[in-house]
Amino acid sequence: MQRKYFSKETLDLSQRKFLNKTLKIYSLNLELDMHGLLRLERRFHFSDLDVGEKHPRLLPNKDRYSELAILHAHNKLFHAGVEATLAQVRERFWNLIGRQCAKSILNECFLCKKIHRS
Repeated sequence: MQRKYFSKETLDLSQRKFLNKTLKIYSLNLELDMHGLLRLERRFHFSDLDVGEKHPRLLPNKDRYSELAILHAHNKLFHAGVEATLAQVRERFWNLIGRQCAKSILNECFLCKKIHRS
């Protein structure tokens, strides 16, 4: 999935090149893991958290997997709002426009629409 959306960035990082400053992901501190996945380097490097929590994987914006991750978190939290859902997703993944994606997906939730309508 990342290779489809971030192939040039993955190649540049694997060859120890710098990312183009015009890219949206330039400001993120990205690293390639041993499987070739783009992960964020965060300040939790020396914590006892597992690798997925310390270094979340980068998700593309308009991908079905990103939508499913947000929807799964929303359902897991019993149809919580955007902020709680996004916090749950960001434990493992990072989406560049996460809030925007979460809002659009949660606005389509049938159960939430039904509850808020009544």
